[in-house]
Amino acid sequence: MDQTKRVMLYFIQKYHPDVLTFKVNPKGDVMNILLAHDGSEHADKALDRAAEVAEKFNAELHVIVVAVQWDTISEALYVDMQQSIEEMIRKDARNTLETALSKLSSKGVKAEGVIEWGRAQDKILEKAESMKADLIVIGSRGHHGISKFFLGSVSSEVAEHAKCDVLVVK
Repeated sequence: MDQTKRVMLYFIQKYHPDVLTFKVNPKGDVMNILLAHDGSEHADKALDRAAEVAEKFNAELHVIVVAVQWDTISEALYVDMQQSIEEMIRKDARNTLETALSKLSSKGVKAEGVIEWGRAQDKILEKAESMKADLIVIGSRGHHGISKFFLGSVSSEVAEHAKCDVLVVK
């Protein structure tokens, strides 16, 4: 049985409530996992699952934190106000990434991290494709508040458009 099918069966048996979307594409080499993290409770649950999969299948784990680019949201903000907001977002993203990497390290899981700027769905999908991810692990809900109403769920869009397997953790 190939590695992707083993991962799928393992999670179906252990975490039936989680949403699984598998597009089986076995490569036979080391599994690459991309964890999308935004600092939310659901992202922390996804982190726990990603760590478990990485350990169980000796996979490479990468963490992505996507920071919203405020200048694309409102060009009407004053330049100095934009810079202050962007600095706060940058600081929050850096803290989120450092916290996620620290949690993984405390579990004995080595991971690399990156911060991207832009629309979360797009950046997660771009990163997954560029690193040739075999699996994306993402929380079912995050820190998007009202933007979810207008933009749609990040996890839903990632699951729908990903070219690899997706584990959406509740």
